[in-house]
Amino acid sequence: METQNKWGGAFWAVIFAVVVIGGSSTYSFLHQPKRIAVIPGGETMTGWQSVSSTVTQSSDNSLTGSLSEDLYAKLAENTNYSARERDVIIASLVKERVVSPAIVPNINLVDLNISDTASLDTYSKLLVVILSQASQVKKYEVTVFTQSVMNDNIYGTPALQSTADLYKKIGASLLIMEVPKALATEHLEVVKSVGALARAVENMAKWKGDPIEALSDVDTFNKAKSYTEGSVDTLLLAVMAFQNKT
Repeated sequence: METQNKWGGAFWAVIFAVVVIGGSSTYSFLHQPKRIAVIPGGETMTGWQSVSSTVTQSSDNSLTGSLSEDLYAKLAENTNYSARERDVIIASLVKERVVSPAIVPNINLVDLNISDTASLDTYSKLLVVILSQASQVKKYEVTVFTQSVMNDNIYGTPALQSTADLYKKIGASLLIMEVPKALATEHLEVVKSVGALARAVENMAKWKGDPIEALSDVDTFNKAKSYTEGSVDTLLLAVMAFQNKT
């Protein structure tokens, strides 16, 4: 990256690590067995507003330069900062400057195939089949993206695009499947979250070299993955509750 050469590879490596380390160590929402978390339905969107309601991310190079200048100015105030203190300063500046793009698709209940007579058994089995397609992703998306960034790959990452396309297919399948009316709200959140995850991965796949955009892409992916995991957990809980009533 031109900017990386200008400001020093170590500088951007540290900033990038600050965001990546904050992500999950798992590489997809269904790749490994996990206990169903008890998440109240009203809390599944906690923290997501910072992504779903923001403006489109900026890739303006002046933002990159401004962040670097602010960092050097801050460090110049005291040349005796420890490595940990420098990391805290970097993380603070990144948090102030990185803006996540709006990626949650505009899908409503009227867009679902809701039925009053849909079979819960059929729905549950089909849901598992569709969501299990995510197991085709064999490598954590941020790991792939990090390699692209560190290799200065500004021409796109086919592996990430394939993953994004897979998530799009999963989202499309969830959108058209027949959904019991009692589970419509929870199902809708899964459709939206998977759509957001697909867009987040696609953003990483199309990265063009701007380090600020890279930070935003990773931050957005982490939030989209958490949103997806939370919405799937909530739907599974709703399915079990509905099953106990029938």
